[in-house]
Amino acid sequence: MFTRDLQEELQHLQSVFQKNGYPRTIIQSVLRKQKSTQADPSKEDKKILSLPYIRGLSENLQRTCRPLVFLVVHKSNSALRSILMKVKTPISRDQAKGVIYRIPCECGQEYIGETSKSIHERIAEHRRSVRRGDTNNSIAVHVQTTDHIIKWENAEVLQREQHKTRRKIKEAMYIQTSRCMNLDQGMSLDPIWNDIIPSINTNN
Repeated sequence: MFTRDLQEELQHLQSVFQKNGYPRTIIQSVLRKQKSTQADPSKEDKKILSLPYIRGLSENLQRTCRPLVFLVVHKSNSALRSILMKVKTPISRDQAKGVIYRIPCECGQEYIGETSKSIHERIAEHRRSVRRGDTNNSIAVHVQTTDHIIKWENAEVLQREQHKTRRKIKEAMYIQTSRCMNLDQGMSLDPIWNDIIPSINTNN
């Protein structure tokens, strides 16, 4: 059985690990193994917790755990290949591929689009279209006819969606709830979506 102090240390460690970005499944697995191991008074007082190494996080955890009854050690990457697949650093929205996005203009109108690329790649394509005066590009046409300034720096990802058809449906729903400069309204939606469309911006 664990002493009360040891149980409190485990709870504290779980909180520290979660705040430093370790997945809950790994934390619970490690602590579960630690709880199932009977304390051996013939061994050193410190208990060993073996965790995957994550640059930046692991060093902080070692410092945090140093005054406690646990010694944090890190397993090699090769030994934890399958686990590391689950704990790799999440991709930010701006870097993600497969997104619905918006690009605003100074006049208050905005362009809503979808792409299988990242928003940065798509913005670069839009800017080239504006420079060329591409009449098939909604933003280029808006700039040509109004001489307005596009706020490229305020472009943002509205949602991530890898599935092409679902991405186009969501794009059309955003277009219908926004003040857009789009030359077309995107995918034609069945009336079944009418009850959902008004709330899409509030659920983003």
